Amino acid sequence: IDPTAPRFSPNFGFEAGIQLQFIVDHYTNLPNVTVFTHAHPAEHNPHFFRWVSCLNYKKVKFTSLNNVFVKNRGNGMWWRESEYGGITEQCWRNLLTAFDLSYLAPPNKEIVVSFTCCAQFAVSRAQIIRNAYMSYSMAYEMLGTNKSCHKGPLEWDKFASRPKPGDKLEDSVEFRKYHGGAWEHLNHVILGGRPLLDKPPNTAGYCATSFLPQESCRSSPCDNGRMNRQQKRGVLLINSR
Repeated sequence: IDPTAPRFSPNFGFEAGIQLQFIVDHYTNLPNVTVFTHAHPAEHNPHFFRWVSCLNYKKVKFTSLNNVFVKNRGNGMWWRESEYGGITEQCWRNLLTAFDLSYLAPPNKEIVVSFTCCAQFAVSRAQIIRNAYMSYSMAYEMLGTNKSCHKGPLEWDKFASRPKPGDKLEDSVEFRKYHGGAWEHLNHVILGGRPLLDKPPNTAGYCATSFLPQESCRSSPCDNGRMNRQQKRGVLLINSR
């Protein structure tokens, strides 16, 4: 791989770094709608390419292209289950701050989200540029380069939990998996303008503005303006609490 080649991405931060790099590189000439995906999108949604073919490109603002919904996942999960609790909470807070959304994460309160999993979505140019270029640039530096998400000591006084024996006490680029996770859990807020506790896919969310009906696009997850039965059955709910 030639790092000097056009459109080369260093691929720090997994899909978060690449998606943010695309926005930073093309902020002034974005297409009307951009589809962001993983390298193997069908692993998260076997109908991915069929859904993309049925997007309502004239109306879509932001919609997930996956069907796994995660309910009530707090950053405290990493405090309980790993040594990366402080790293994770700090990066979530820093990412929200970059987009002037720090008010969503009051000090000493766990950040809890409900969202459609796994950072595959379609988003309009108008929706992206609601946020300033500098915000994306800051986020890309934190999540998509060979720098850490946080510089200096972690801000323990702001966290919902305190370190336990063995916890990581300083951030490092080697923890980029957890940096990328901040984008995965918060892009619905940053790009979609959704609340932290979003709702599962429904007729209003999927069909009113995001997808063409089946009568005009056979592979659509919507049938006459409503989620079809197969799509409703396909929504997998993961309750994290």
